[in-house]
Amino acid sequence: MRNAKCEIRISKFAFLFGIHYDGGMRDNGAFDDDVIDIKQPRRRRRKWLPYVLGGVLVAPLLFGRGLLEFYIDALWFSSLGYADVYWYKFRLGAALFIVFLVVTFLITRLPFLLLNRLLPQLTERSRLRMTSVEDLKEVNFLPVVYRPGVWVLSVAVALMSAASMSAAWPEFAQYLNAVDGGVTDPIFHRDVSFYLFKLPVLDLVSSWLVTTFLILFAVVTGVSLYTWYIEKSQGFGTAQTRRRATSAVSAAAAALALVLAGSPYIGRFDLLQSRQDLFAGVSYTDANVRLPALDILAIALLVA
Repeated sequence: MRNAKCEIRISKFAFLFGIHYDGGMRDNGAFDDDVIDIKQPRRRRRKWLPYVLGGVLVAPLLFGRGLLEFYIDALWFSSLGYADVYWYKFRLGAALFIVFLVVTFLITRLPFLLLNRLLPQLTERSRLRMTSVEDLKEVNFLPVVYRPGVWVLSVAVALMSAASMSAAWPEFAQYLNAVDGGVTDPIFHRDVSFYLFKLPVLDLVSSWLVTTFLILFAVVTGVSLYTWYIEKSQGFGTAQTRRRATSAVSAAAAALALVLAGSPYIGRFDLLQSRQDLFAGVSYTDANVRLPALDILAIALLVA
């Protein structure tokens, strides 16, 4: 009994410290020290350690100068009492990056979720059996590349948009901290601060929306037309598939037209900064021809 308790204690000790214990009790219940086999587990080699050490040694060579300049600038602004001003651009840039990264990703990704329900052929496997090389042109390759392609497109567009808008933090800082100048223009009756601080941000946001929805329209159109072509080539094309593909293209075009409507509306304000032969600003032709034409164009795009 004592030997059994001893063996239990040894097994618990081995379990706690990660030691392999085969047991030391004979068949007749006696305890034999010679049978005890204590093996210490092998230590795993840390394969990642050389890479970490290499990164630690290489990082100062690549980023040392930039980090040193960053540290010196931080000390200089702090000594002048403008530490908050110095860190403001980093906080604003990070906020812009996160906001536009998330919003652009959602704008680019969500329409394809709806497109999956509208055209289930995008994720279904091909229903054609290949008998020759000529059948390759009728094989639907979209189910293979569609899902990873959509993720890559959404992430790439989101990262590029976020990086671009984050770099434009001075314009957003002026927009967020704008104050009225007390002077209005005679054409649109807007304060001068609108043209100095707010209009540049509106131009940036408008360009961002147009670029994003233009990419979205091109991809949706190509995917929809390709799906209809494959269905028709395989003999499975129906009027319902054609209507669904047309609806997808029409929806993408409608979204693009809605975004494009903002460009001529914002372009109206840029006429005040246009340069003429003898002066700068709105000419007689601008006030009586171009401005009404831009208004009509914006309304036409909204109606479309």
